[in-house]
Order: sequence, then structure tokens, then C-alpha cells
Amino acid sequence: MRSVLAVLALGLTVAAHGESRVVFGSFESAWYAERHATAVADALEIATEVVALDAGGIVRHRVVGPVLPEAEARALRDVAVRRDWPGAWLLHGLSAPVAAAPTLPEPAVDGQPPPDAPLEPAEDPGPVDLAGRGLTLRSAADLAEAIVVPRYADRDLDIVLDGVLDEAVWAETPGYDGMRVIQPDTLVEPRYRTVVRYLYTERGLYVGAWMEQPPETLLARLSSRDELINRDNFGITLDTSGEGLYGFWFTINLGGTVMDGKVEPEREFTVEWDGPWESASAELSDGWSAEVFLPWSMLSMPAGTDDREMGIWVDRQVAHIDERWSWPPLPFTAARFLSAFGRLKVPGVAPRQELSLFPYASTTFDQVRNDEEANVGLDVFWRPSTAFQVTGAVNPDFGAVESDDVVINLTARETFFPEKRLFFLEGSEIFTTTARGQITSFSNNQG
Repeated sequence: MRSVLAVLALGLTVAAHGESRVVFGSFESAWYAERHATAVADALEIATEVVALDAGGIVRHRVVGPVLPEAEARALRDVAVRRDWPGAWLLHGLSAPVAAAPTLPEPAVDGQPPPDAPLEPAEDPGPVDLAGRGLTLRSAADLAEAIVVPRYADRDLDIVLDGVLDEAVWAETPGYDGMRVIQPDTLVEPRYRTVVRYLYTERGLYVGAWMEQPPETLLARLSSRDELINRDNFGITLDTSGEGLYGFWFTINLGGTVMDGKVEPEREFTVEWDGPWESASAELSDGWSAEVFLPWSMLSMPAGTDDREMGIWVDRQVAHIDERWSWPPLPFTAARFLSAFGRLKVPGVAPRQELSLFPYASTTFDQVRNDEEANVGLDVFWRPSTAFQVTGAVNPDFGAVESDDVVINLTARETFFPEKRLFFLEGSEIFTTTARGQITSFSNNQG
């Protein structure tokens, strides 16, 4: 048998920087992992081993190949993909903390697996250097324990929102993973890592995300704002009420296009809100990354500043395998969503007044009639407090709204044309009493 079960010390790492290993699969059952390792070793004529690791309390068994230079590891991964192992991926620079993999007996009856032998859980290895990136990775936060976000003064930050986490402050900020596959709702450990970092200032919340992924599988598609199509993206949903009453969601797609909107209990998303937030994405040699800045002034939140906590849910779409991952793992088939978010502690953040002005100017020239018409106008959104908002317009611009579809109606009922003007749609969700009454919502904000 070519497969060799690994008996490795806790915290084993690949010694040489720049070396990689190919991971051929991850299993809950050690017996199935051993069988898979044998099949891979026989087919590819390489040495394989099974390593056990503790992923947030869930023991997984990875089938890994030999330690190779990165170029050779990539070539081996490409061969594996062509040989019916499309889920093979690279483990760069280091191996995960492992526990000793047990020696397993042969199956007792007709190839049926025996009960798994008990495993000693791996200890928490503490901060780990991610392939020389200067980033630290901590274990996923328990849902009952809020993530304490570090605060900085605006004058001390020099973050340039270019999508690359190359500023020194990101290296000092704790990183969080712990995502699980929610679409399909298997809740298994994803095949790639996702490291998310949070920091905030008096002005707003900064979020940085590094997403491991083979670069040849990255999928970016250009679209207009709020266009829901399958592509690689990263999303953040904040329950700014802190009580599961209302929230805001933000998604940045690979390539820079964005989606955003509001969310109400438990999972009613709307897209009729566009916030003044900033973001950028960047393709990397080992995946892609994103930087997001969310101003506090655009977010509704209750009064109070001392011990503010918000709900947080982060998700990631991996288009080439058509999977969605999230932390906390809240599949869309579950009953709870907004009320089951993780916790984000940002003390000292106070609600702000918001005044948004959207002026426009347009001109039309009719060559047939030799006539010219000019228009100017202004939309005003003023929120003096959390519970009150005034919306007004002077000569609103409806030229940005597409015309209604031409419909031939041969029935006895009148044709209904839905409202498309954003001036009248923003905030209209407060008049919707049931999910079935919300025409412009969608139950999955990321698709």
C-alpha cells in the first residue's frame, strides 16, 4: 500500500518557505481518508499521508501529498485535476496543525467501515504565520463570545483601499476564519482558507479579507450595481440594531462591482438602498483579497456608545465550484438568520446624523424641432435620529428609470407595472408586513 498514515507532532510545519503540498480531500472518517489516500497514491504513483486536524472542535482528516517546491506542487495539482480529483488544492508554505492519525483496523464486514477510533484533540497552536504574509490567524471566535474589534485614530491609519492588505496595520490585526459550506448546506469545512480582519475608527469600520484560491479558477464578471450573477465575491452583513431587528448587507465582487441593501428579520433582503461605502479587490498569486470601508454615518443604530455590539455575518461565493461559505454557518434552509449572527464589539461608536444630497443636471436637444431643454434637480435624504428620516426632492430625475415593458393584455384584469423609481422605493420596506408582500426582495442576498 503506497499510502502511509502520518504520525505527526502537534504544530508540524513545512520547514522550507516556498514549499507546498497538494491536498486531495478532507474527510470526517479516518477510514475513508485512508482509502482515498491509497487510491490517490496508486493512481498518481506518489507517497501520500493522512493528517488529522482539529478545525474549531471538528476533527478532519486530510489526504496530502509530498512536500514539493511550489511549481512542482502546482503541476501535481493540475495532473490530479485531470485525473478525476477536481477538488485538489495547494497548501502553501506550511501545513495545518495536526494530531496524531491513528492506525486503523481493516473493515470488519464486506468493506463497511468500523467505528472511528477516538482521537486526541489538537491543541490550539496560537498565532500562525500565513506563508510569509505577516498575517496572524486565530481560531474562529465562539458565537457566544464577541469579536473585540481594535480601534485606531484616523490620523494613525494610512490604509489605501486598493484591495491589497499590504499596510502594516493589517498585520497587527487578528484574523478570523471558521467558515463552513452553507450552499449546499453540508456545513463541512471549505477547501480554501478565508481570513477576515476588522478594525474601526471614529469614522467607520474597515474590513480586510484574504481568500485562498487557485488563481486559474478565479471568476470575475462585470455588471451593474446590485446585479445578482454567479461570480467570486465576499460579503458582510451587519445587524446594526444589535438585537436582530434590522441590518445592512454589502458585497464586493472580484473585479470591483458591488451589491448592497437592507435586511429585515429573519432573511428579507432588499436592494433599494445604496450606501456611500468604499471597496476594492485585487487578484493575487494564491487567490484574491478585498478591502472595505463602511462609514458609521450611513448606518442606522440605536442610541448609546459605551458597550455597542453589532451582529456580523460574513460569506464568500466560490463560483467555479458553485459553493457559498459563511461564518457563522447559517444555511438559507435554516429558520434563523439575522437573530443568529456572531457578535462584533465596537465600543464608543455613536449614531450620527446623516445628510445626503444627490443633485443632477441634464440637457436634451431635439434636432428635428431644433429645441433644447435643460433640467436640474435635487434629492435630499436627512436622518436627524435613528428612528426618523426625511426624504425630499426638487424636480426629481426619473430619466434614469427604464421604460415599462410593452405588454399585450387580453385578460379582464388591468396590467400592473411595478414602481421602479428609487426615490419612492428606498425605505418602503417598513410598510411590508409579510415576506410575500415584498415584490422587490430576494431571500438570498448573494445568490
